[in-house]
Amino acid sequence: MRIYLAGPITGTDDYVERFKEVEESLTSPGIEVVNPVTDLILDYEEYIIRGLKMLAECDWIFMLDGWENSNGAKLEYQYAKTVGKKIVFQGDDNMNFFIEKSLAGITGFFQNLANAVGRSFPLDSQELDDE
Repeated sequence: MRIYLAGPITGTDDYVERFKEVEESLTSPGIEVVNPVTDLILDYEEYIIRGLKMLAECDWIFMLDGWENSNGAKLEYQYAKTVGKKIVFQGDDNMNFFIEKSLAGITGFFQNLANAVGRSFPLDSQELDDE
């Protein structure tokens, strides 16, 4: 699962820290967080185009607090909504849903892997001792 971070950048001084903090809090097995705040050399138009390309490759968009005050984040939100990306807002009750979906996806991955190798999941301690 890939999740793109969207939020205010222009006109804020702490955006690098805010995006990095959210990236670190969401990163876990099975979840790749796509943080667009990595290459600060681009001009505004290049940044927007690059961000939309990154978002196009993601399953989710995570809207950081204050996104509604950012033209770029509003554009990313509208794109995500238009093409059917899953949307979650920082501090929203949807966070629990996002976490549950993420855990279900990870469990499903391991179940599929176990099925592919002819084992049950979860493995019990006896199976682990026999290995």
